[in-house]
Amino acid sequence: MKAVKIEGEFVWHSHPETDELFFVHRGLLFIVPRGVEHKPAADEECEMLLIEPAGTPNTGSSGGPLTREPSWI
Repeated sequence: MKAVKIEGEFVWHSHPETDELFFVHRGLLFIVPRGVEHKPAADEECEMLLIEPAGTPNTGSSGGPLTREPSWI
């Protein structure tokens, strides 16, 4: 489980073998089915809990400078 905030656009990516659950606390976010390439975007800040298998990269199969290593809090 990750607590995240997004605003603006992220990168195009997919998670071919992984489901993700976005529990939106505040804001609006568009969600797509597993395996579909997607680019999360929020016009205004969106606060949510992201539930996915441990170790799932935030940028899926795309990688790049926005990829974050999992960390414990």
